[in-house]
Order: sequence, then C-alpha cells, then structure tokens
Amino acid sequence: SWHSSYDAIQGANFSLVNDSAAGASKAVTLAYNAYIDSGNAWTYINADEASNIQQYNGQISFATAAAGSADADITFSTKMTILNDGNVGIGTTSPTVASGLGLVLNGGSAQTRIALKNSTTGDASGDGVQFALVSDDLLIQNRESAGVITFQTGDAERMRLDASGNVGIGTASPISPLHVENGAQSLSHSYAYAAKGISIESDEPMIQLMAEDSGTHGGSVLWRYGANVLAIHANPSTDTLDFVSGVTSANSFDVHSGGNMSGYRRSMSIGADGKVLIGTAEAATVGKAIVM
Repeated sequence: SWHSSYDAIQGANFSLVNDSAAGASKAVTLAYNAYIDSGNAWTYINADEASNIQQYNGQISFATAAAGSADADITFSTKMTILNDGNVGIGTTSPTVASGLGLVLNGGSAQTRIALKNSTTGDASGDGVQFALVSDDLLIQNRESAGVITFQTGDAERMRLDASGNVGIGTASPISPLHVENGAQSLSHSYAYAAKGISIESDEPMIQLMAEDSGTHGGSVLWRYGANVLAIHANPSTDTLDFVSGVTSANSFDVHSGGNMSGYRRSMSIGADGKVLIGTAEAATVGKAIVM
C-alpha cells in the first residue's frame, strides 16, 4: 500500500506521485516499476529494472535502478540532473562550471568520455571520435584508422593532424611531422627527408624568434646531438649574429653566454655593419672585412 503522505496514480508498471501537502520543497515523480510503500521507501511493483524522473525544488533529476524482486526496496542512482540555473550534470547532482551554463560529466574514478559516431564510423565501443578525461589529462581521439583531426576558423580549415601523425598548418596534405604552407602557394616539391623534419613553404618562408626580456637574450637556432651543441645566436649585447659550439654539462645551458657548457667557442660573428669575424671577437676596424 502507498504511504499516506503522497497522492498517486498507479498502473500495472508505472506510478505518478505527488506530495499530498502543498508548499515549497515538494516533488512530483513519474516512475517506471516503482511506488512508495507504507514505510516511505521506493519499492518495485514487478520483478524488473526501475527508473524515475523527478521535479523537485525547480530542478529535474533522472534516476535508474538495477532489477529487483516485486515489493523489494529500491536503491535509485541519479544519472542526470538539470539544475534551476540551467546547468546539466551527468554523473553528478551538483554540476558547476567556471562561468555561464555548462554540461558537466563526472565519471568518478573511471574515465569520462564523450563519443561521436555515425553510419560511416560504426557503433562499436572503439568507433568514432572520442574525448576523454583520463586522471587529469585530456585525451582527444579520432579512432578511425584513416581519420584526421581538423581545426577551423571562419568556416575554413587552418590546421590538420592526419592519420600518420603529421601536422599541417595551411595545408591539408602535410608531408612532414610539421608542415607549414602559405595558402596562396601551390608547391609540389619532393624532399628526401621530409618525413623527418619541419617543412615551411611560402613565397617568403621564415621562422621568427623573439626574446621576451629587455634584450639580455636573443633568439637562437639550436642543433644538439647528445651533449654536443651548435647554434646560431642573435646576440643583443654585441649586436651580432654569432655561430657558437660547445659541449653541455646540463640541460639548462645558455647558448648566449656559454653557461653550463665546456669548450664554448664562438666560431664566427656577423656584425650589424656587415663585418664578418672568424675565430675572433674583435671588431674589424675598416670596411666590411672578414677578420680571422
């Protein structure tokens, strides 16, 4: 029998329940295979699973329960909640976001995933595109063997990660681990070592390196093999372009000053006036000379 605190309509497999007393903090519940017994507990009508949709305090919750025996108590588990501020939670009854409205998924100790699938990808657990929170790491997966990930602005593709792991900026067919191309170009060059480096194609290709400090450091192009270092360094203190080499004794070495480096040597410098110094740090005194 029903608890006396509720007004209810019950069918063979459902119930519609409302608090008898009017006032705030009351609930209206539509339940499948469930009713509230005289002991004020949710109870199975038949031997089957159960679920309910409840409106309470201006919010809506969706709950489910595993199968149980007729007239046995039910332990509902809330699966989704819509708060009166508009936030939606799946796996949480208190969804909050940094600002505005949001959808919050909380997988507890398990991975939390969003999967996008269609008739092309198939509907298996490993199909489609999936976004996951694994511990405190974000995982973005295109799980299709030939699938790519593209990034667009203004309804135009700007960057692509292809199925082999190459990244293309300005090109949909990257030939290198990183391939940057000016969209106005239509180049079709072939490079023997394209798959092992960075490719930049443009009418005026460049890499720009800028220091963030007031001028103590400059930009460097650095080659390192093991502990051996070769670098081209823009030196703001001498206003020169220096070619330096050495052997590192730590990962925090300084190319511009030779810190944490042994055998530090400035092999060549090109000054702002065009003078080239080889094997010396002394400035040339006349003309655009090469001083050795």
